[in-house]
Amino acid sequence: MANEHFKFSLMSNPPITSDDLNTSIKLLNDTIYTYFAGNFGFVERLPDKLLNDKYKNHSIKDLKKALKPLKLSNSDLAEIRYVSRLVRNKLKSNTTNDNMHNESFNHDKYFERNFWDMSRKS
Repeated sequence: MANEHFKFSLMSNPPITSDDLNTSIKLLNDTIYTYFAGNFGFVERLPDKLLNDKYKNHSIKDLKKALKPLKLSNSDLAEIRYVSRLVRNKLKSNTTNDNMHNESFNHDKYFERNFWDMSRKS
């Protein structure tokens, strides 16, 4: 279906020449983008400044608390998506930070302070 759409859309245009290459490329790019944006969606816009300000200092726990009533009341879909993405990003960054912490964890020092705990775990 896409192939036919492109052929039909570009059929009325003159052949591509080296003199007008930039215009032809822009037309081709716009035609392809318009087709896929209209039929399969488009790239999301940046979040609203109000949403950024509203949830800027929220912890993960606070974001989850805010997300639940948003979903239950069928609130603004953009806000639900924003808060959900923010929760996922914060969880992902916490996991990354924990991994970095584990890699730099000084086991020798921990062993010196908690010899018996380490012995029991083995």
